[in-house]
Amino acid sequence: MHRAAVLAAAVLLPKACRGDAATLYYWENVDPGTLPGEVLPSPHPSVRYSHGMAHGGTGFLLTHGYEFGYHNMTALWKRDTWRFDYDTRRWAAVAGTEAPDARYRHTWTAGAPGEYYMVGGDDGGHRTSPRAYMSGAFTAEAFRLTHRGGAAVWTALTLTGGDVFPACAAHATVFYNGHLVVFGGLVRAGEEVVDSDGLYVLNTEAVEEGWRQVARGSGAWPPPRHGHTAVVLGAVLVVYGGFGPAEGVRNYGDVWVVGLEEVVRGEGASWV
Repeated sequence: MHRAAVLAAAVLLPKACRGDAATLYYWENVDPGTLPGEVLPSPHPSVRYSHGMAHGGTGFLLTHGYEFGYHNMTALWKRDTWRFDYDTRRWAAVAGTEAPDARYRHTWTAGAPGEYYMVGGDDGGHRTSPRAYMSGAFTAEAFRLTHRGGAAVWTALTLTGGDVFPACAAHATVFYNGHLVVFGGLVRAGEEVVDSDGLYVLNTEAVEEGWRQVARGSGAWPPPRHGHTAVVLGAVLVVYGGFGPAEGVRNYGDVWVVGLEEVVRGEGASWV
């Protein structure tokens, strides 16, 4: 199996060290705000969590998220976007057209070179209730950010056809062969917030066709969940873990896989 070095946190970078028997990986703690020799900190994003981060080119883009200021009991919703360069180890704010409203627990996925996609998220109702968190204030919005150097351009995706895509948060999204694939997450069911096991596909080259919900095949299917992770391995979607409503088992440590060729072709999916 190919092992790629992965940037897992804004200030942690792994390095590979080749030995005779195996490739060993270790972490290097990088503080891009206080590089050696600097007197003043370089620009960098504010602290946050449940943001989006995606690799592209020689760096990664980070956007949106949430911070709760415990010192003054203030909620700080983020809508800024930053790029971290692997070579210079410096942050730079990404300027461009007006960004989507602040949110967290969205997904942020790299697509074709220079393109990134935001799907869903939770804004806590801050647009109408800035001082009181509203449970289940999810959105079904989808946006494309185009950034190939210079100013970035945000575009709201206009989806006129397809199946109804639920407002969601804490879901998982991957990009495969021109398609966004979304699994699970938190959704609203009337007045309740519940876990989803829905699998949806969007053709990014024909977004007007809208989302398509993938039908269940005759095989197994993962239980509903949120807070899970998903990656593409070859032509397979791999989902791990999460939190769900199953009686007696709320924290999952399971692994599920499904073939992505069948998913994007619209055939019924069966997981293993």
